[in-house]
Amino acid sequence: MKQDKEVQRMKDEKRRLTEALYKKEAELNTLQAESKDIQKRTNQIEQSRLWKVLRPFMKIKCLFRSFYSKGKAELKDLQRINDELGIRLKEKERSIQELQVTLTSIQSELDKLTCAEVEERLKNAKMSGFVFEYIDSIVSLKERKVDELTSALHFSGRLFRKDSYDLQEIAYGKIISGMRTGDVPEFIVRHGEGKNGLSLEPLSSFREEMTKRARKRQLNKLPESILDNKKHAYSFVSGLGIKHPWISEAYDFYSLPDRSEVVIKPVEGAGSRGVYLVKKDSEILDIKRSRTLVSREELKVSMAEDLGLNWVIEDKWMMEELIFEDKQKGISARDLKFYTFYGEIALILEVVRTPSVKYCWWYPDGRKADTGKYSYELFEGNGVTEEDLRVASMLSTHVPAPFIRIDFLKTKEGLVFGEFTPKPGNYDEFNRKTDQKLGEAMLRAENRLLQDLLEGKKFDSFHKNLS
Repeated sequence: MKQDKEVQRMKDEKRRLTEALYKKEAELNTLQAESKDIQKRTNQIEQSRLWKVLRPFMKIKCLFRSFYSKGKAELKDLQRINDELGIRLKEKERSIQELQVTLTSIQSELDKLTCAEVEERLKNAKMSGFVFEYIDSIVSLKERKVDELTSALHFSGRLFRKDSYDLQEIAYGKIISGMRTGDVPEFIVRHGEGKNGLSLEPLSSFREEMTKRARKRQLNKLPESILDNKKHAYSFVSGLGIKHPWISEAYDFYSLPDRSEVVIKPVEGAGSRGVYLVKKDSEILDIKRSRTLVSREELKVSMAEDLGLNWVIEDKWMMEELIFEDKQKGISARDLKFYTFYGEIALILEVVRTPSVKYCWWYPDGRKADTGKYSYELFEGNGVTEEDLRVASMLSTHVPAPFIRIDFLKTKEGLVFGEFTPKPGNYDEFNRKTDQKLGEAMLRAENRLLQDLLEGKKFDSFHKNLS
């Protein structure tokens, strides 16, 4: 990943220099055109009948002073301008040659740069104001490299179009393992759709499905987006008999009440940004920064920083009941985050917040999962029960969406609903195995959901409690 970032930075540098080269070449063309125009005008003067008539009478120019002086002055001006243009042309040509040398040098260095070097150059570009050019060049380089490699994979696939099915199975399987969904040629897709065809499962991607879902939200509000609002979510789960904490109205930064044993969080937010567990005035846990604040004044300063950093977009905050795992010991409840796909649970994340934030990934069958996320912040969790799985799975079947993460708080009495999360943060950090597994689960969920809708499922609880 670091090497890719370095290559991307170099791509930006190349784009910047290429744009500069283009501009200088355009300026050179303009200067050359101006020079030709001046030479043309000079030739016109020298070839004019007036000039030819005047030249033999140079010695008696007093008779023709007004005519001669005007022509000579104009010619001198033209000669001076032409000389200046010549100097400028030489300077531009020299600059272009230097740029071409630099571009050639950068091109040869691209594959040699490490990620750290690329990142360092990007930082410098950000400070010097050329970061956008760097980004453009990195994007351009990535597209070119991807296009070249994709074309090569397409060609390798076409080499097997007249071979036996078994050979095609091997070749096409290897080819799609290195492709994204949109890069697969039609003849391989058609092969996969045939009887006993090649499985296209390696193309499944949670990242791609979530990006598509984001684009769909831009086009129209999706069902899970409604549940992203905490009040709507609580109304919905209440109708299904699921317990949830109490929740306050929205407050701005200055009017937020000083209350203990509460969670303060933004009305609209993502991840743990702007989330604080207030056990008492002298013990306030800043979730995002993994630190403990010891006064209300520190809390106010930290919330102001959240707004200033745009971690919290709007100055609207709410409070909700702080749920404890062991209230006498002051241990707040741990989180159980279920990645649910319309009745199917594919992954669970267990989180503890104190004394520091730690994570544990689980498959629903009780096995530990290696997802590539939080690799250095893992702990030995307690896992989930069959009842926990049943509640999360049941709730997800009432949401007319192929995916939604359902977050619960674990107490001695069982699960307490926390929130719905339709767009989990940093899902792009999952390793390829997990990304494919979740992507496949989402595709299966879309099929089940579509089938239920075709069979007339109404999702009465969803519509009734959110009307």
